[in-house]
Amino acid sequence: MAILDFSKAFDTVPHRRLLWKLSTYGINGPTLRCIEAFLVDRVQRVVVEGFRSQEDKVLSGVPYGTVLEPCLFLVCFRARCVEVNQDGPTLHTISNPRIVPGS
Repeated sequence: MAILDFSKAFDTVPHRRLLWKLSTYGINGPTLRCIEAFLVDRVQRVVVEGFRSQEDKVLSGVPYGTVLEPCLFLVCFRARCVEVNQDGPTLHTISNPRIVPGS
């Protein structure tokens, strides 16, 4: 068994590429605009022993610990869709981005 850590790779995924990928999977309109607002126009700085760096724009990755992080990670590395009905949850792998299960 091999366990791979893609978390560092996820930090390097540009926001625009992630938004484009979401749109190819049929996520658009207000939902896509909401995710875009969540990702873009973020800044970060480092504080060490009271000294602050200048703010710098964050152009890639998703903030850790957010509800969207695991969902966007799956979209980025292997798109999956969970369908929940009376029989319980079913996990689908989306092989064709233009065809989403249940749509």
